[in-house]
Amino acid sequence: MAIKCPDCGKLLKPLQTTCLCGYQKKKQGQEYVDDRKCEWRAGELRCPATGTNSASITGGGPWYCRWHFNSRDNFEYSKRVTLDMIKNGVPKKDWREELMQNHMNPQLKDRRNS
Repeated sequence: MAIKCPDCGKLLKPLQTTCLCGYQKKKQGQEYVDDRKCEWRAGELRCPATGTNSASITGGGPWYCRWHFNSRDNFEYSKRVTLDMIKNGVPKKDWREELMQNHMNPQLKDRRNS
């Protein structure tokens, strides 16, 4: 009898312990360790980014990074992104640059003053 993946709801085959979305059934006796990392996995391959997004409304996980949260069902993309982050490091956004652009943008300045 097939069961549904607890993360994405797709049907899993009997005895299947992983899903393309990154879900991995924990082994009996295995405890959850909150290491603040993204939960996307493919076998031993795991995303190195910080897990910041969860579909849970109660504050529980699983937690995914911004690259895997909306692409959990796209295995090839998720794997490519993960391999790239492992090779080149997790991309960091420079918020100062964006804030400075918004500060210098006259249209935004006009809206704030009106």
